[in-house]
Amino acid sequence: MELFLNLNGWIPGADDADCISTMLALAAGELSEKALAAWLRKHIGSDRHRK
Repeated sequence: MELFLNLNGWIPGADDADCISTMLALAAGELSEKALAAWLRKHIGSDRHRK
């Protein structure tokens, strides 16, 4: 997911452990799409100001 975010001008703000646990929860069906969207809004920032 980090590569996808970077290629689209976003910077992940969570540490690796938090990203991994979030992706594992998503894969296990323990995290809904709505919850993932909320997590992303909380943990990513725009890279567009650096261009």
